Amino acid sequence: MLRRKTRDEQPIVALCTPQGSGAIALIRISGQDTAQLVDRICLLSSKKCLEQLPTHTIHHGFVIEPKSNERIDEVLFLLMKAPRTYTGQETVEITCHNNPI
Repeated sequence: MLRRKTRDEQPIVALCTPQGSGAIALIRISGQDTAQLVDRICLLSSKKCLEQLPTHTIHHGFVIEPKSNERIDEVLFLLMKAPRTYTGQETVEITCHNNPI
């Protein structure tokens, strides 16, 4: 039987840059299994999975629509594995183009 994640174990997503006009936005995702979660919406140029890559590395790729694999934005993924992060949890930061959606 699968155990439901506690509130502290659930991934959280936060916009780290102000909303509005600007060239770049930074999105931070933090929590248990974050790299595995982000792998569902990313296509790295290297064709690798974030989950398998070393910590504290930056990777070029695309945010994609998972069902169609349509590219939504060209981005950089910064991977930081626990416990050497701001929160002590696994963290992925996505540097993308600023867009209200």
